[in-house]
Amino acid sequence: WIEPPDAAGEPASLRCAYHGWRYGSDGRCFDVPAMPDGPIPPRACAQSFDAQVAYDLVWVRIDPAGGTRIPPNPGFGEATMHTVPGTPYTWGVGAARRVENFTDLPHFAWVHDGTLGNRDDPVPQLPAIRREDGELRFEFDPPDMETDPTALFGMSRYRVPLPLTVDIEFELDTGARRRLWMTASPVRDGVSRTFWCVSRDDDPDGDDDEHLDFQRIVLEQDEPVVTNQVPPELSLAPGFEVSLRPDRVSIEYRRWLRELAVAAAGDPASIGPALGATEPVPVGSA
Repeated sequence: WIEPPDAAGEPASLRCAYHGWRYGSDGRCFDVPAMPDGPIPPRACAQSFDAQVAYDLVWVRIDPAGGTRIPPNPGFGEATMHTVPGTPYTWGVGAARRVENFTDLPHFAWVHDGTLGNRDDPVPQLPAIRREDGELRFEFDPPDMETDPTALFGMSRYRVPLPLTVDIEFELDTGARRRLWMTASPVRDGVSRTFWCVSRDDDPDGDDDEHLDFQRIVLEQDEPVVTNQVPPELSLAPGFEVSLRPDRVSIEYRRWLRELAVAAAGDPASIGPALGATEPVPVGSA
């Protein structure tokens, strides 16, 4: 359990519930109640990781050598935006496939007919995709269709901080701005947990739950399709799956992931250059 700072000046620490050993933030044990006179062996040390709180989430950096940073969440904390967290969910699909689903344009007409797309208009716009500071970026103009007033629907600006985060800014016909942000955290092979929130600069006094309902509908449509992909983990082997021109975003996402995987397998310090970043790059897990 967490041990608060004490009168002796010891900082907050973790205490083992079994034998009461107390560990500092560096992972080293500094107190063994059953042997107060010591010595404490050097091996009494737990592996520690860099951790930071952002967007009301705890982020862990597995390897600091890559010089990584937390992926940005532009809507969170912006003075003109009202941000509402959605309930995290765990699906039987790999984190990269979960992210890819958020950026997959051809599926809108079929999986989200009437909410995000129209089966009578199945040919998606082919966006111009670019790499900027560790992010895959592109714009998408959805088809003209009637949508719910609380829908996250309109001219869309996508930012994909690699490897596992997506931020979408929507410009509604009314001129209002809304955002959908998500990050996928691997749980184990073939399972990931998604953390997400929505932001808006309109209807500030509206029912927050109504604004979350639209995204819940979209998730209910996606889940049976996304979680039945085989294999559940995204393969980065070229040609493993058949991709066509409308899959341009997925093709570029996978290509960049492959480059990142090769860099990480060699020298972690090469992750930044592999992403073309001018500052620490957003590679982390919530």
